[in-house]
Amino acid sequence: MRESRLGRTGRTRGTIIPATAQAPARVFVAVLSVALAAALAAPRAQAQIRILNGGHKGQGAGGGLHLPQVPVPPPPKVRLPDPPPAKIQQIIREFTANESRNLELLAHNYTYDEHIDLEVLDNDGNPTGQSYRQSDAILFSPTGRREIVCTWCPQSTLQNVILTEDDLNDFFDMDFYTVKMQDLADYDIRYIDHEKLEDLTAYRFSIKPKKILKGHRYFAGTVWVDDHYLQIVKSEGKAVPDQFSHGMPSNIFLPFTTYRQPIDGKYWFPVYTSTDSRLPYYDGKNYAGSTRLKLVVQFTKYKRYGSSFQIQYKGLAKKPAAKQPPAEKH
Repeated sequence: MRESRLGRTGRTRGTIIPATAQAPARVFVAVLSVALAAALAAPRAQAQIRILNGGHKGQGAGGGLHLPQVPVPPPPKVRLPDPPPAKIQQIIREFTANESRNLELLAHNYTYDEHIDLEVLDNDGNPTGQSYRQSDAILFSPTGRREIVCTWCPQSTLQNVILTEDDLNDFFDMDFYTVKMQDLADYDIRYIDHEKLEDLTAYRFSIKPKKILKGHRYFAGTVWVDDHYLQIVKSEGKAVPDQFSHGMPSNIFLPFTTYRQPIDGKYWFPVYTSTDSRLPYYDGKNYAGSTRLKLVVQFTKYKRYGSSFQIQYKGLAKKPAAKQPPAEKH
């Protein structure tokens, strides 16, 4: 006699029935034959079989055969049409030109508040008490000079993490979140898909630098471009390259996700940037572990400032420039 063997799926591969069990099987077959013959001879009204959907009431005595409900699969995802190849290049030119315009607006025409919240978390995601927090107002002086005024600057409690000058500059540099038209020659931008993004429909592009020059920083990641406004509405990626000194990492840039919203009904500006990532650390040249960091940067209270300017990129003319205010007298 041999035991049944089960495969990985749990199905019986082969079962050998002992000889002593074969005689009862013959008796069972005979009884079943007699019962079936009696059922066929009975009146049709007494041989009815009711088939009910699973979950209906009356399942029990006299309930008949109940079939389980089969879940209905969701409808297939509707794929949005891809633009023709010639139009893809036009879309790239237009959204990068719009991005250049938006950056100029942020640099010269809009005031806003920025809130930075950086926390060190433990392995379970709980705060460790180490943090860096700051709130600033981005304003313009009476002469039109852009200024960053700290409105809430508590003492940093970071112990194991050092914020570099590049990190601090990235918090206030909108160029960090995007690619401008004048940088197109430095990047390889490829169309990926046309897809739904929450309440919007957007083109998705991958972006990476064609080459990395020493002393330069670039954006590498993915952007989503609204298919109506042709402006970036979401981006995921990081600054590259990471910095090394004597073969050791000296400045690691974490990946981030940035969301945007329309300001004044037409300019898609960043409103929320976040990352929840691990920052590696080393003992000499040996990897020693990582520190989990959560960073949230919020941009609020966008307000148009009085100055104006002119931008023109390959025939895309913008608003004319107004006269600049006189310089301060000392």
